[in-house]
Amino acid sequence: MPSSYLGLVKRLVSACPRLDAVKRSVCIEVARMAFAHVKVQWAKMDAIKLATKGPSASKEHRTPERGCGVTPRENLIPNLENEGAAAQERATCRVRATGLVDSRRGVLFGERKAEALREMVRDGDAPEVGLGDRRSDYAFMSVCKEAYLVPREPVDAVGVDKLRKPVIFHDGRLVQRPTPLAALLAVVWYPIGFLLACVRVAAGSLVPMPWQYHVYRALGVRVVVRGAPPPRPKHAEGRTGALFACSHRTLLDPVFISVALGRPVSVVTYSLSRLSEFLSPIRTVRLTRDRATDAAAIRRLLAGGDLAVCPEGTTCREPFLLRFSSLFAELSDDIVPVATECRMSMFHGTTARGWKGMDPFYLFMNPRPEYTVTFLDRLPAEHTCGGGGRSSHEGANHVQRIIASALSFECTGFTRKDKYLALAGNDGIVRPRKGT
Repeated sequence: MPSSYLGLVKRLVSACPRLDAVKRSVCIEVARMAFAHVKVQWAKMDAIKLATKGPSASKEHRTPERGCGVTPRENLIPNLENEGAAAQERATCRVRATGLVDSRRGVLFGERKAEALREMVRDGDAPEVGLGDRRSDYAFMSVCKEAYLVPREPVDAVGVDKLRKPVIFHDGRLVQRPTPLAALLAVVWYPIGFLLACVRVAAGSLVPMPWQYHVYRALGVRVVVRGAPPPRPKHAEGRTGALFACSHRTLLDPVFISVALGRPVSVVTYSLSRLSEFLSPIRTVRLTRDRATDAAAIRRLLAGGDLAVCPEGTTCREPFLLRFSSLFAELSDDIVPVATECRMSMFHGTTARGWKGMDPFYLFMNPRPEYTVTFLDRLPAEHTCGGGGRSSHEGANHVQRIIASALSFECTGFTRKDKYLALAGNDGIVRPRKGT
């Protein structure tokens, strides 16, 4: 086997056990490259044999077009283009994982792994290459025509920037990979952090907005304000409040914009839990996903003062901005882009599959969370729909690019639907409750 291929495989096999959910995709990309390299090498060998021995040589040595693997099915089949995967299945109870292994297949270890491989291949059609990294793999490697044992040496993981596809969406509450030490710290900190989160949430709900900046600072929540916060709007006939269009990192983005301004700012929301609405220190108005109804609600709120909107429609943890909805751009010419960032060290304050009512608590359960609010320059008149004659889509895209540039993020065309299809298997639409 070529040394370059073995180097790729060595990186793959030795890095996999030490990578978290995001970095596992790095291994998938390396495996894809390795598998493609094997196909190329076999094709070259076919060509050489065909030239030296004639057409009969092609039957002696075939390029492997069929791949089988023993690894998580969700990663292997779509990413490595394999026909099948043998894996130890998780036991479920009413569509929920129990954390146990399904007894029908058991743990694929040693001879069981070899039996699973024999079931996948036809009689007499042994796999071309077997790759392993421990003695227990000898059983299934003996079934293959060629076997290679990759030494387990510490190597650096492939950088995320080298991925074929960037990792944009992922779920789960833990920020760090749950190594034994990190898991122990999380378990020990959990009850302490929950009590601290309750105090922080109560302070945010009860303390007047002008004092919250100092109260949060005393409770270990750092709020960094950059740029020039716009002054309170003057109430005049025909004048509306400013519309703050912000990036969406957590559901508390509008709250910390209010903290940075020193005054409450109304916000329009979608899929916000009843508990979060009850605890919110600012006014929240639910969107209906009906354009005319939502436009009328936003105009009413702007007539009463400042308003914060999150045009992405859902949160994104990675340095990417989802596609901005164009509705806000056509309803106001007084648009202030706001770039928000949130740093968490232990727990994520967002979820796609869990209960969103716990989002503020998980955010405040971090020992020292940090929120950065950057107020950018007001949108020039020539880039607005009313003053510049721009379309609402052009205005929304321009605001997206401004915020992405300030955060050094990348703009994408993904939407809320794309995120929930990837993480939760649904379109992200909240069905109306009975009786509402």
